[in-house]
Amino acid sequence: MKIKKMKLKDWIVAERGRRFYAAVAGLVALFLLLIFILGAGDDPGDSGGLGLTYEASVEPFTIKVTESGSIESQNRVVIKSQVAGTQVIIYLIKEGTIVKEGDLLVEMDASALKDKLVEEEIELEDAEAELISSRENLAVVKNQSEADIAQAKLDYRFAQQDLDKYIEGEYAMSLKRANSKITLAKAELQQAEDRLNGSQELFEKRYISETELESDELAKQRAQMDLELAIQEKALLETFTYDRQVAQLESDVEQARLALERAERKARANIAEAEARFSARRAEVQREQVSTRDLRTRIENCRIEAPSAGMVIYAPQGNRWQEEVLQEGLSVRERQELIYLPTADAMSAEVRVHESLLNKIEVGQEATITVDALPGKIFTGTITNIAVMPEDGGWRNPDLKEYVTNIAINETSADLRSGMTCQAEVLVAHFDAVLTVPVQAVLRVDDQPTVFTPGWGGRPVPVPVKVGMDNNRKIQILDGLSAGTKVLLNPPLEEAERGPSDAPSSQEGSSAQGESY
Repeated sequence: MKIKKMKLKDWIVAERGRRFYAAVAGLVALFLLLIFILGAGDDPGDSGGLGLTYEASVEPFTIKVTESGSIESQNRVVIKSQVAGTQVIIYLIKEGTIVKEGDLLVEMDASALKDKLVEEEIELEDAEAELISSRENLAVVKNQSEADIAQAKLDYRFAQQDLDKYIEGEYAMSLKRANSKITLAKAELQQAEDRLNGSQELFEKRYISETELESDELAKQRAQMDLELAIQEKALLETFTYDRQVAQLESDVEQARLALERAERKARANIAEAEARFSARRAEVQREQVSTRDLRTRIENCRIEAPSAGMVIYAPQGNRWQEEVLQEGLSVRERQELIYLPTADAMSAEVRVHESLLNKIEVGQEATITVDALPGKIFTGTITNIAVMPEDGGWRNPDLKEYVTNIAINETSADLRSGMTCQAEVLVAHFDAVLTVPVQAVLRVDDQPTVFTPGWGGRPVPVPVKVGMDNNRKIQILDGLSAGTKVLLNPPLEEAERGPSDAPSSQEGSSAQGESY
């Protein structure tokens, strides 16, 4: 029993020693690991397994936009076809010829236009003859209408006068005549009665014969009948003749008034018709005159002369899929560019700026231009125009969007020629001392610009920053980062893909809270 107790005691001591040495070994290993981590962070090119780092620094910062293009003349005169439709070139001056004002550049076939001009001139003469005829006809219609209206007015006035004459004159005279006739008939009847009475006394006394008495009785009867007839004629005049005559004369007045109205309406219609015919003929003449004048102009425009001195350069023809060469026999359309007449007095560089760089350039910015054909020469210029609409890359690259930008060259040189290839470098901005980091070090996390710094335990730490402009290599840091801070050049892309809804909580870590750029 004693031996067993000693063995158990030795085992306990030995176990305690083993555990002590194990704890010491663990502490040493942990200490060495901390030394390794701290020592690894001192290396500027290593981040403890996170990749390369860059130390943010304050330095001069220049932003430039460089694009290629070609040299063009600022005072280039563009010669275009001014003939409507399509015409065939029958003469073309040789490219590169130095011309002076008034020299013949292009002549197009005008034979068909000349034939059509002859037809138009004949039609114009016919139209002018019709115009003269319609003008004379209008004058005749107006004169005839005036005569018809005057005659109708005269007839109307005469009808009114006839009515007034009958009522106030003829009827009164007829009535007076009837009354006079009655009065005379009464007097004659009275005389006949007196004579008959005397004859009866004489007949009774046998102084006259019976035949004489019968004659006096017959005379009385005649006088009686004349009186009755005169009374009937007056009654007929007052009851029938007057009403009928007045009605007839009033009808004549109304008919004359309607005839006058018809004459006036007919006159207006005839004059309007004649005027419309005259206007139509005049419009026809004007149309023919315009057509004739247009044909003469088109024939004149078939000969294109140099408006100013310069060197002849053929304008590019066709399109990007099928190019054509300007030459005799080529059919050209109206407004098609044919020849350029550039002058060397003022030149410009025409470059194409990608849409991603459009927000960096503006009219008035300065630029330097180098020409491939003139090595060693540097020209300066100023942006004068930026196209409003972009031009695509055609069927080869339809998604490419570039804006044509013109840069006026300040210097003049006889060596500069239109079409030379050039490079333009536009100075966007320059800062003497700003804090910058490489553009690949900045990610957008939770829709905010963010850089990542190496942290303890090999975990990248997001730092929200406020950024400024970039030059495609480095970007300006306005706030959120200090000089000397190391940032990861290969930040974790999965953080950039994380949306705001995926942002970690306050217990899991702080999210980047910076302004977007």
